[in-house]
Amino acid sequence: MTLTINLQDLNIDFGDQDQVIQYMNTHSQEEVQALEVALCEDAIRMSSEIVQTIDKMIEDSKASEVSFMQHLANVYISSMGGKAISPPSKRGKKFPDGMPKKYRNPRTFQQYISLPTKHLNAWFLFYKPEHEADIDTFSSFQKAKAIWEFIGGHPDQIEVNEAQGVTAFAEALPTTSTTAKRRIIERVV
Repeated sequence: MTLTINLQDLNIDFGDQDQVIQYMNTHSQEEVQALEVALCEDAIRMSSEIVQTIDKMIEDSKASEVSFMQHLANVYISSMGGKAISPPSKRGKKFPDGMPKKYRNPRTFQQYISLPTKHLNAWFLFYKPEHEADIDTFSSFQKAKAIWEFIGGHPDQIEVNEAQGVTAFAEALPTTSTTAKRRIIERVV
């Protein structure tokens, strides 16, 4: 019968060579061999975890590189006057989870700002996850502008129709009530 040892059950600091030597000198040959097997198995487990971590880092690095290259291409296209740019991938994904096919590939600022609020929010959090807690403090215009800038869109390509401009202006007013904002929008539009 083979003896097995659970390393967590032993009261040994394996970083302290004296404790390990004392264990080996005070236990039977079978117990020492069981300890060696347990240490080898633990080393294999840790090595496997390290390899998985490195593999994940490599995959993340590749995804970041692709996303960065897409971003650079978008900056170039947009700076040359191109109005339609492809959204770069993020963490290897091309669009937010659960995004309907109809809204998976907005290519202009106008398409972003025209998204239904739910989908605009999803795109905003896809590129700006650090704002999840305060997403409601941003207007639709601010969200679309932040997305456009993040993906490499040029500020000169931000175009809104009159209704969207008035809505963005009203939403950006800091102290105006929701009712007052609606009245401003209704009067102008």
